[in-house]
Amino acid sequence: MRKTARRTGAEVFVWLALLVACNARPLGKQGIDGGVAEDGGAPTRGNAGANGAGGISGGAGTSAIAGTGGAGTSGSVGTSGSAGTAGSAGISGNVGTGAAASSAGTGGIAGVSAGGTGGNGTGGTAGTGGTTPPQKNPTGAPCDTPDGCNSGFCVDGVCCTSSCIGTCRSCALAGSIGLCVPVAAGNIDPHAGCPTDAVTTCGRTGLCDGTGACQRYPVGTTCGSASCVGDTFTPAAACDGLGMCRTPASANCAPYGCNTAARRCNAGCPAGDTICAAGAYCTGDESCYPRKDPGVACGSNHECKSLYCVDGACCGADCAYKCLSCTGSADLGTCTALPSGTVCAAATCADTVLTPARTCNGVGICQQATPVSCSPYACRTDVPSCQNQ
Repeated sequence: MRKTARRTGAEVFVWLALLVACNARPLGKQGIDGGVAEDGGAPTRGNAGANGAGGISGGAGTSAIAGTGGAGTSGSVGTSGSAGTAGSAGISGNVGTGAAASSAGTGGIAGVSAGGTGGNGTGGTAGTGGTTPPQKNPTGAPCDTPDGCNSGFCVDGVCCTSSCIGTCRSCALAGSIGLCVPVAAGNIDPHAGCPTDAVTTCGRTGLCDGTGACQRYPVGTTCGSASCVGDTFTPAAACDGLGMCRTPASANCAPYGCNTAARRCNAGCPAGDTICAAGAYCTGDESCYPRKDPGVACGSNHECKSLYCVDGACCGADCAYKCLSCTGSADLGTCTALPSGTVCAAATCADTVLTPARTCNGVGICQQATPVSCSPYACRTDVPSCQNQ
């Protein structure tokens, strides 16, 4: 009876302990019941509950059934399982850095994480690949815009080493493609920077001068006309090569006169008619003309084929007498007698003596006149005659 009472008290104690443990945390997997005690020995102790998933404590062992001869020992309380440790978050991959302009950058590798026990890690962000710059053209290559050239200059349809600003320069000349060089002298400016000025201004010719500037009319280019005013000759004005039209000094051409056509003063005919071909005569402007026929107006004997210039006309003879003329009849060029009474010598005064005019006799003779005294009055010289008072 006493033994029964003891066992009953022990069992109550064990159940109370289990009840407290169950209220404190979730029950673990129940411990395996202790086996039935063999006769005369204590019952085998129950194994502790294995760690439950999520850290649930093991259940208390079931009391051993009392064996013959003694009370069974109660099983131990199961040990609580440890809680699972949370996995660390995965580390994000670094963003890929772009490569230099000449080559593409390699994209960053995405970070990979494995979730630890109790949680999954967050995957890393994929890196961004580097940007490859657009390919540009080298110096001398064809282009449409400056953006397409490594140099940043597109001039005359090719990539140029500079902006090539200014007149008479080009980046597209044969032998120097891509280099800014002067356009050769005598060529047109490809950028139309050299207009053509009037020659009278001695300005620009419309072409290049070979040094990167516009060509000017060269020295000696006529920019004005020669002129004659009386015996004064003014040569034609000429360019000085610096953009100015200069007029030379004038010259006095007396006694031979001014020759505009020859642009100089006449020098006469110092060698006479010998500078001309046979049958021609030389004039004061050093020009040669054919000799004239009888009856044609003349100024000197050498102009006539007969070598006689009488009374302003070429004559067949010299008509030495004053009352013979080549122009006094219809038969020009032939010496004929002037009519009777034709004045062949004018009246003259010598102090108080008047010599009346002489006249022809009709057969080619100039008759003598008898002098007359005007005394006591004087002889009037302006109109040769004797004064009456």
